[in-house]
Amino acid sequence: MRVRIAEYRMWDVKHSTQPKSAESRSPGTRMSVICGPRSVATLDNRMGKMDNGQRTTDKAQFRIPHSAFRNPHLSERGSVLVLLAWILVALSLIALSFSSSVRMEAKATLNEVDLKQSYYIARSGVYYAMNRALLQALKTTTGDIASQQQNADEDLERGQLRFSMANGTAEITVTDETGKVNVNIAAEDVLRNLMAQVGLTRDVADGIVDGILDWRDADQDVHANGAEDSYYMGLNEPYHAKDGPLDNIEELLLVKGVSPEIFYGQKFKDDSGAEVTRGGLVNFLTTYTAINRININSAPVEVLASIPGMDEERAQAIVRRRMEKPFSSPTEVGEQLGMQGDVNAMANLSAFRSNVYSLRSVAHLNNRKIVSVIRCTFAVDMSSPTGYRIIYWNENNLEL
Repeated sequence: MRVRIAEYRMWDVKHSTQPKSAESRSPGTRMSVICGPRSVATLDNRMGKMDNGQRTTDKAQFRIPHSAFRNPHLSERGSVLVLLAWILVALSLIALSFSSSVRMEAKATLNEVDLKQSYYIARSGVYYAMNRALLQALKTTTGDIASQQQNADEDLERGQLRFSMANGTAEITVTDETGKVNVNIAAEDVLRNLMAQVGLTRDVADGIVDGILDWRDADQDVHANGAEDSYYMGLNEPYHAKDGPLDNIEELLLVKGVSPEIFYGQKFKDDSGAEVTRGGLVNFLTTYTAINRININSAPVEVLASIPGMDEERAQAIVRRRMEKPFSSPTEVGEQLGMQGDVNAMANLSAFRSNVYSLRSVAHLNNRKIVSVIRCTFAVDMSSPTGYRIIYWNENNLEL
């Protein structure tokens, strides 16, 4: 590598006939010399020679500044600084990743704690409602009808209970199973009316009703829109038709045409922005009652309107009236609503409470979005040590 050398002073040389070279220039002449690394070592010897070949006794004043050469130590220091900078960047990324992981773990732990708390609040709401139903049963086992009505738990009759704790609240919906249609013994026209009331189209409703009739009957004869083993055994996961009564209401999910949206209900908003639930057969059908009559004090509008001889207007009138005071008998309904002459409708109504209730307990934590839902069906059973018997229990939070 060639290096430009700084200015230096020349020796005082004599004039020569030869052209002035670098060795024969006048004293004090400033020049720049270009030389290689090997030339630097012998530069003073060359400058110390005269033009007659004799060596001078004085040494040349030859100055080379330090800035003319590259310092290897400075290069090494720069490399170390760059390496340290990359190490700091890597450590920063590791620390950032670790802190993000810690935050995620902390949030997951907090959510797990909230979920446990909401679960036990929902469970407490279930047992709170069971105890209210048990106290109601104990109050109404003695005395005449008038005293039983006087001692009735109105909140329980309306089917809405609230259970509050320090960090959350459980909203409990209580439904007397006699306020639902028994899918095992209901007449075909009642089932078809009910499907229409929950908003299903005619084709879908006919398929579901015929499917229920084929599922619960003992033969392999297929209704017009129904199904038997010839259909169910051809599915990807085949199974046989029950050909007998349903054990619980969720067995309907096995029946042809019954989807989870139809069974649990599908929520949407109408043109006014109000939330509307379409479907939801689980709210209107049961397998736990022994009589084929509907309780006028607990049945929803859809069930009441599905009874032959009833319509939606009469059903809504019954619901408004019982919110003020429960009916004591179907006769009272006939007198107040002018239905005494409708024998068919009156024969399907009842005011007797059953000892079987369905509960839906929804727990919300204060200032939290965590929600727990427990569904349960229980029977008041005085022969049991607890006074009640759990028939069905579901902790699935599924909400369609």
